[in-house]
Amino acid sequence: MSPIEMASRFARPNETALRGIERAVLCEALMLTGGIQLRAARFLGITPRVMHYRMVKLDLYTFAGAVRCGLLRNWTDVLERLGGING
Repeated sequence: MSPIEMASRFARPNETALRGIERAVLCEALMLTGGIQLRAARFLGITPRVMHYRMVKLDLYTFAGAVRCGLLRNWTDVLERLGGING
């Protein structure tokens, strides 16, 4: 998938292309590393602090951001990750 296709997949309406590409890259890194921010930061060659800053800036810390990124599908995923549902 090209960077432009990735950006269109993750970008919000009226979002600049560069911000969409940044969101797509972070989302892809998080998906490849199982949502573990430290590993995603290392994968991208940035510090965990920069990773945190960018995730806050791009609204990826919210439930909606995690869903948009593909890290979570719904509230059931949240509960499973927290150990609230025995499966």
